[in-house]
Amino acid sequence: MKKSFVEMRYRNASIDYIELGDMETTGRAVTYDNSSFADRINEFRKNYDSLPELLKKQRLNENDIRWFLQSIHWQKN
Repeated sequence: MKKSFVEMRYRNASIDYIELGDMETTGRAVTYDNSSFADRINEFRKNYDSLPELLKKQRLNENDIRWFLQSIHWQKN
């Protein structure tokens, strides 16, 4: 997922990565501070399930949304 986030930044530099950025850094965050592990994982799952909507909020075009979801092999849980 991290590789796809980085590539998406090159495709569209105007993306606001607040919610998406939290998804990208979850693994690193729980490595350094596992006291909030459950909360961070629950937040990640919530954002992951609504990822198409989060990407649409970023005003990405349909091709970029489709590319991103395919690149991370996204499936709704």
